[in-house]
Amino acid sequence: MWIKKVSKDEEIIVFIEPHGLEHSKGLKDEKIQFAKSIKDIEQKINKKENKNIRLEYFLLSVTKYDEIRKGTTDLPTKEDFENKNVLFIKDDQNWPQKLFKKIGVLIS
Repeated sequence: MWIKKVSKDEEIIVFIEPHGLEHSKGLKDEKIQFAKSIKDIEQKINKKENKNIRLEYFLLSVTKYDEIRKGTTDLPTKEDFENKNVLFIKDDQNWPQKLFKKIGVLIS
């Protein structure tokens, strides 16, 4: 998804990946860690190109949170996952609003 805010001369590029988490390693999963890695890429692009581009990454889990919680006692909370830009789309019908709120774009 590509969002251009003319007023701030800012572009936001959001990478959205639908992905199941049934084989996840929790918050250490490489797919979840990519949200952090993409910020390093963002800094390099903005420094090299003298731009104001913000990169974001969201993992939209088709696996319900309770399904990945089965058989484990040390799984991070659902809120911990959401703080790492993982949204459980089968658990929460408001996931689109959460996504847009996290990137700072209001929808009605």
